[in-house]
Amino acid sequence: SRPSLGLLAAAILLSGCGGGGVGSTPNPTPSPSPTPTPVPTPSLLNVTASQTFRHDLATSTASFSTTGGATLTDGSVTSGTISYDVGTRGYTLALGARTQTFLPTDIDTTRSNAQVTVYVKTNGTTTDTLTLTKPGLSGRMTYQYVGGALWQHRENNAANTIIATEAFSYGFSLNTSDLFTPTVGSATFEFDLLGAVSTANDVLSISGQGTAFADFKRQAIIIRGTTNLPTGPELFEAAAQMSILGTSFSGAFTLGAFTGSTSGQLYRTLDAPEIGASFYGEARDGRLAVGGINGRSTPPNASN
Repeated sequence: SRPSLGLLAAAILLSGCGGGGVGSTPNPTPSPSPTPTPVPTPSLLNVTASQTFRHDLATSTASFSTTGGATLTDGSVTSGTISYDVGTRGYTLALGARTQTFLPTDIDTTRSNAQVTVYVKTNGTTTDTLTLTKPGLSGRMTYQYVGGALWQHRENNAANTIIATEAFSYGFSLNTSDLFTPTVGSATFEFDLLGAVSTANDVLSISGQGTAFADFKRQAIIIRGTTNLPTGPELFEAAAQMSILGTSFSGAFTLGAFTGSTSGQLYRTLDAPEIGASFYGEARDGRLAVGGINGRSTPPNASN
């Protein structure tokens, strides 16, 4: 008898499943998986996306009477925001209700140099100035993962002049696996200082240099340096305690006659540890000092 169509179809299917037979289809060689493109660690050297930076901030406000009366001052370590827009290449800084955006067209080339970019915006009797450290791999003020920003807002009124100064130390929020969180050993950081102090009738910029020593077992950081105040060089010292995770710290500091507080962060990938902090202080005569420090690690030294 003749086979049914169902049995014939089944026989054809079974013959096609054999390996190497006449008319069989060879198994294709699987394509190799593409090598994943490495994701670069976020860096100030090449900011490719708009973002709000991780930061520490200290602020002060001084009011000077045009008639020579009393000077009123106030300051603190506080919170605000500093962000970058990749489309406009502008930086926006905010503190409470006050905000300002600085664009490339606001750069003052006569006041900028290899270490800092200075932006100036004037609107009537109000002037906003931003001093921003430049990114880099070596040299003073120039760091890869942490930067400094000094924002001064000056209002000239008939009765007084009000000067608000904000000092940001800022950088990238990294993945937990990239953060510098050792529990043993130590590290030394060479840092630069950028800030401002109030005098009897104005607010003047200051700068300095120093060394920060981190003891990760004791979760302690000691900071020492020298700053050029308007009255001459003064020592800068701070003692801070690190957080449980080892990525942030806070403590007390002194700068000549100024005493106050400091807070900061450790910015690091596995190959480049850096440090950033802001500080605020007040002298007994009411003068204020605010600023930030940024630095990079140095090779271990037996004397540490």
